[in-house]
Amino acid sequence: MSQDALATAALFNRSKLSQIELGEIECPRDLLASLKTVLKINLLPLTEDEHNDFREMLHHWHLLIDEYKMDEAVKMHEELSIIKIIPHDRELNILFSLFECKMFLCRNKLDVAKDVLDELDAMEDDFSDIQLYPYHCNHGTFNLKSSLYREALDAYLKSYEVVKGGMKESVVFFYNVSRCYDQLGYVAMAIIFSERALKLYEAGQKSIFERVLCNSLGVYYANIGHLPKASEHLFKALTIAERDYKDRATYDNKKYLGMALLNLGFMFRKTEKWRTAIEYVDKAMPYLEDGSEFYLEALYEKVFSIIQKGNALECAGMIKDGLKMSTGMERYTIMFQSLERLVRMDIASIEFFEEKAIPFFVKNNIYTLVLDYGTIVKKYFEKNTRNTKTRLLEVSYTMCNVFEKMLKGDVIV
Repeated sequence: MSQDALATAALFNRSKLSQIELGEIECPRDLLASLKTVLKINLLPLTEDEHNDFREMLHHWHLLIDEYKMDEAVKMHEELSIIKIIPHDRELNILFSLFECKMFLCRNKLDVAKDVLDELDAMEDDFSDIQLYPYHCNHGTFNLKSSLYREALDAYLKSYEVVKGGMKESVVFFYNVSRCYDQLGYVAMAIIFSERALKLYEAGQKSIFERVLCNSLGVYYANIGHLPKASEHLFKALTIAERDYKDRATYDNKKYLGMALLNLGFMFRKTEKWRTAIEYVDKAMPYLEDGSEFYLEALYEKVFSIIQKGNALECAGMIKDGLKMSTGMERYTIMFQSLERLVRMDIASIEFFEEKAIPFFVKNNIYTLVLDYGTIVKKYFEKNTRNTKTRLLEVSYTMCNVFEKMLKGDVIV
């Protein structure tokens, strides 16, 4: 477009326009607005004020994502997508991609989140510390949702290290870190971060349900044998879940009520109060969807408690149901196969625990079951001295000792 044509379209003097292009005079705001309209670039942030406006909008969008106001966040995502056609404004592009990735992760759209992460990986060297924090957090959340717990923890700890001095503490961040530690078997560390998450919740950050935090903490304390704390948190979680379900009988509220009852059953099972454990699991099962992972967990807990209570003959049908429902789910198949062997409790069962079940549980960081079956192996050898395999007995003792220390956060030598 010639200067004459542009000046005419913008309703401005051509000589003034020439002076502006040569940098001899400042461009008046009214002319700038007119020029942008004529050139059909009126949404591009060509001034510092407009750039700052976009930054404020981006941070407001990020706040909506943090508060899980997804309908509003999705709408604002569409409004802000204009930023992607401003390649020269690198800061805005990086912020948009970081927050866009976080929104996709919150909505469990892992495929598109991975595409955005791949784009961000190529720009990592140019990130400031402030930008590195959400970048590593996004990697952590992606890996956590992909069940890559070691990679997730590494990414979260990188983000924490980058800005730990000036970081605004987040209940979601601490809760996610605790989940990683739990899945990797470091329950004492999981407790530390969960307690920090709960304190932030109590201080006003409500981005995670209190019942979720209490359930997690209760199970962690039950795993390390701290029953007063486990009981405090799990009964609180049950009270909240019962209230929520009474107020709104939604699918999620029903599931959480079942989980609260199931976790109490787990706690009483850990204290060998078999009858009480069975009672709570029985209460939980009607609230859990048949064939779901939570239902299989409940059925496993019930059968394990019945066997330990001395009524193994009652369990054949339940074990058969568990094996049928767990088809294609290796973890639960091995768990119910273990129960089947536990009923027989012969040397073939011990070999199954040592050669298949325990190695699988170790590999998948299911340390509660490692301890359960490691202890069973120990007791078998102690009771059946004629069948004692000295090496395997020593391995069982050593393994149980290591995992007990690991769960409680003790030093392992």
